[in-house]
Amino acid sequence: MLWVVLFLATTVWGQEQPESPQIVLPQSQPQALLPLKGFTYAFNSELSYDPNILRQQTSPLGSRLWIFASKLKYAIQAGGGTYSLGYDVGQSNFLDSKQDTVTNQALTLTIDQKINSYNRVMIAASYNLANEARGVGFNEGAAALALDKPTPLTTETVTAKYQLGADSAKMRFTGTVGYGSTDRNSQAIVNDSRDYVEDMLGAQLAYRVGARTDMVTEWRDRVVSYPRTPLTPEGSEIPLDSDEQLYLVGFDMEATAKTSAKLRVGTTQRAFKWKAAQWDDAKAASSNSAPVPATTTTNFPTDAGAELYWELSAVWAPRSYSKLELSTHSSTREGWGVGSFVLSKDYGLSWTHQWQRRLRTRLGFSVGSDVYKDSARVDNRKTYNMGMEYDFDDRMSFGFGYRYQQMKSTAVTVGFDKSIYYLFANYHNK
Repeated sequence: MLWVVLFLATTVWGQEQPESPQIVLPQSQPQALLPLKGFTYAFNSELSYDPNILRQQTSPLGSRLWIFASKLKYAIQAGGGTYSLGYDVGQSNFLDSKQDTVTNQALTLTIDQKINSYNRVMIAASYNLANEARGVGFNEGAAALALDKPTPLTTETVTAKYQLGADSAKMRFTGTVGYGSTDRNSQAIVNDSRDYVEDMLGAQLAYRVGARTDMVTEWRDRVVSYPRTPLTPEGSEIPLDSDEQLYLVGFDMEATAKTSAKLRVGTTQRAFKWKAAQWDDAKAASSNSAPVPATTTTNFPTDAGAELYWELSAVWAPRSYSKLELSTHSSTREGWGVGSFVLSKDYGLSWTHQWQRRLRTRLGFSVGSDVYKDSARVDNRKTYNMGMEYDFDDRMSFGFGYRYQQMKSTAVTVGFDKSIYYLFANYHNK
């Protein structure tokens, strides 16, 4: 049976796993497409034992877990452009907790069209039918015990980029527009009030200062709107419509074939847009500084002011068979029913070493923190992972690994740690 599992597979081992014990299908982002034509497919599988699938502090529930996923893509090149359509499907089978078994699907479309030497358009769209596992997100802590199954989660994104200037030009401008939506159907959320939509804008100016180095200035804007005013578990309103803006400078560098780096640093600030319907005096709603009516039952979030924001990724390969990767960034996301939003900071380091032509190992370590604004909650996360992979041939590989996850929180009912040993296998046709 094990060889059947290994033969059907293809998972990328050694990478930090998603927060939920489920396959999370990637959201599409505009980028340079690989010059692949025709039909490509890949299969992956992982067999493990998870000792704490609900992420509880006490009395953990364990289960054997078999993850199977496949990726299918068809790409064509025509008229100076590359077009691809992809379908991903994955299933997480909890053999000892059948109600937690989920199937996730995603449909993706990407277009990379060069109009001429100086004009380029990139479009990406995705539609995802996923699940938020018990013990994750809105289902964490005590909520996991109150639910009898994972929460259906539907997301969709559309992003378009326009690039003015050839890749080799001294100066290039890139403009971005995007739209996204998130729809949860959770018993843990009052009146489905945590569904939201996003509208995104961006502009980037890159100036070449060296053969392989660009200096970059960038602006990003993200407007979040909730169709229904979010409610706290107690039923009080907390208006979370917001406008987040980032101002960044940095560089993209590929100094040598052994060393490359990308840096963005600047500020991010989120301003909340309070709705007129939530005030006794509609005129007062035009100013965030207006006094809150004394009779209101609404919890108003506070504007946190400018926060430091950064993105850094670097690769150093001192030998052709050995590579170090550093990644650190800050980010924001919508809260999970606590606070107004979450400010996260993450740091990661990994080492990949090719011992022989077919044999390699990977070690990884990451730490992070989540600060829930307008709340006393702070989470601290830690992950270790290690693994070994052997290439059976150019298309199939298999291996084993270990990962440890820990999360400590100031929230009394939230926090866990667990160790997972796993077997995996990969297969792809190209």
